[in-house]
Amino acid sequence: MCLPVLIMGMPLINCFTTYLEQTTNYSVYLTRNLANIYTFLPNIKAIGYILFIITGLIFLGLLIYFIKRKKKIEGKEIISVALLSVLIATYFLPFMHERYMFMADILSVIWYFLYRRKIFIPLIINLSSLAGYSIYLFGFNCLPLWIFSGLMLIVIISLLLDILDKKVLSFRKVKNSV
Repeated sequence: MCLPVLIMGMPLINCFTTYLEQTTNYSVYLTRNLANIYTFLPNIKAIGYILFIITGLIFLGLLIYFIKRKKKIEGKEIISVALLSVLIATYFLPFMHERYMFMADILSVIWYFLYRRKIFIPLIINLSSLAGYSIYLFGFNCLPLWIFSGLMLIVIISLLLDILDKKVLSFRKVKNSV
């Protein structure tokens, strides 16, 4: 991605520091029009840094889980893991905006067409994005973001349990063996 600007003469260090500078330019709020954990928390930067570390630990835990399990991530599961990754990042990382949910919007629809279950997952994700966009574009929202924040946490937990092979929230009937 940096190749064009390097060819034009920009120093290599600027390719990386640009992103760091943007985090300080837009860091007035820990979240901006996005249904995530920061709608429940006070706007204190220290909380953002703590949750940044916690997010890294969550991803490290998932990485260790996928390395230790015998089954490879293949086929449809790639979409599930990608969707979960985007949701975890946007839900727990500080300084997120509504536009960062765009990938989750797309992946959730693909996920639903692949699995044909849990319609609430793409509905909640896309309605949460719509709520954020309506605040940005029109200055209003029909429901408070904290409602969508709670629903997004349910979506993340549901996907996480599915990926971890715990079918707790899959709403399937379990056959009794006698």
